Amino acid sequence: MDLQEGHRVASGVRTNLQGRRAFRVCPALLSTPWRLHIGYAYLSNTTLESFPFRKIHRLRFLPLLLSWLYLLPIQAPARSEADISPESAWKKTGDFLYHEAADEFGDLLDEHRGNVIQLKFGLALNLINKQPKTQANLERARGLFSEVYSSEGMDGLGVAARYYVGRIWEVHQLDADLAEAERIYGEIIAAHPHHFYAQLAATRYALIRFYTVASREERMERFEELEPLAENLVRPGIRSQFHNLMGDLATRYELPLEKALYHYREAVAAGIQNFRIRRDVLVSVGEIARELGEVSIAVEFFERFLREFPRDKRNILIRERLTLLRPRLSNVP
Repeated sequence: MDLQEGHRVASGVRTNLQGRRAFRVCPALLSTPWRLHIGYAYLSNTTLESFPFRKIHRLRFLPLLLSWLYLLPIQAPARSEADISPESAWKKTGDFLYHEAADEFGDLLDEHRGNVIQLKFGLALNLINKQPKTQANLERARGLFSEVYSSEGMDGLGVAARYYVGRIWEVHQLDADLAEAERIYGEIIAAHPHHFYAQLAATRYALIRFYTVASREERMERFEELEPLAENLVRPGIRSQFHNLMGDLATRYELPLEKALYHYREAVAAGIQNFRIRRDVLVSVGEIARELGEVSIAVEFFERFLREFPRDKRNILIRERLTLLRPRLSNVP
């Protein structure tokens, strides 16, 4: 539709109502750029007959003018006291909005609005997660966690606060202090072995402690020392993670294959949620069982792998393994 045709169509549908300029437009005129043409005519209080369509090229500067609006400073609406509450701060924490949550916990703590211990814990938790991580934030978080622990002891939030101090020393600090982290994790496990945070600490403690020795004999002794930690792990996810770690350590450092087979099977029994880890563990159990002569176990886990991961690239190899293993099942007592 050219300019003259647009002018003719628009003129044909214009009407006058009660002395006021008004117009009806057909749907074709509602598309760009005709919507801009008609809107400009209406705002300038002119009729479409007199609208200078040939001068519409002046609107080519409109996008440039509108783009400047993005450069204007936008002031965020001020938060009222009613908008800030411990519940909203915790919700933001759960939504991973660590910057906003830290600000709200800080404001609530300054105004003593809520349980001070919980507010300190919430603020410290967000300080170690907000980006970018700074030494000042980590030191302040460690101080707040220490205050919570001093007030609560190994009870309530005190256990959680102590655990996160260990996490700061282990993974958040640029200059990690693994010895201090190991000591803190050991304290938590000894004081409350069945506590949720003690179970979280078990895997971290085992990993750090195992790597403090170097020789194969020392590693075997350390491995057997750490195995009983699994007895207190009642949460399936944590229990599975711990056994998977122990299986990895046994295979990587050439400890007895029987140890690796036991821990991998326990990890599968507890339930491995990560499908990548699960498929690798199923194959590992089958391979280790095959090497140890545990034919029935090898066939069981190879078949389970084929059922659960039918498109994995290792399926051809697994089927070849099963072809050789199945005839031997009849010889298994």
